[in-house]
Amino acid sequence: MKIPVEFSANAAGPLTEDRLARVTASWQERLRLQDWDIQPVIARACDLGDGHVGDCRPLPHKGYAKIRVLHPSDHEGQSFTLADQAGDWELTVVHELVHIALVGAVPEKQKRHRRDAEERAINNIARALLAAHRVSRELIASRET
Repeated sequence: MKIPVEFSANAAGPLTEDRLARVTASWQERLRLQDWDIQPVIARACDLGDGHVGDCRPLPHKGYAKIRVLHPSDHEGQSFTLADQAGDWELTVVHELVHIALVGAVPEKQKRHRRDAEERAINNIARALLAAHRVSRELIASRET
């Protein structure tokens, strides 16, 4: 049986503060980031800047990070740098958590020169993780019916 893996706003349900907190906590555990205090928030486009569906602000010395995810009503009329994330807020959460997982892996000096490649790699990792999770969730659901 082929199970479709879709990246859409409905995959994790409509974006709410409560759902964002639950999904973030779940992925935080999967990615073994429990030692971080991660605060997810829904942000407006004016706070994130044009072309961004989310961002993260990690403070590694404090073990704290804030993840901001674009409010769905602000998607319309924008052109996104990572277009496949635009309709899938859960993918944005996973993408930002992978950034946190990689904090310190690349020295800041080198990071500036490799930013585009790093973003593509992180997006590919996030997509793969989310696709695997969704396939396993669908397999479990199909076995229960």
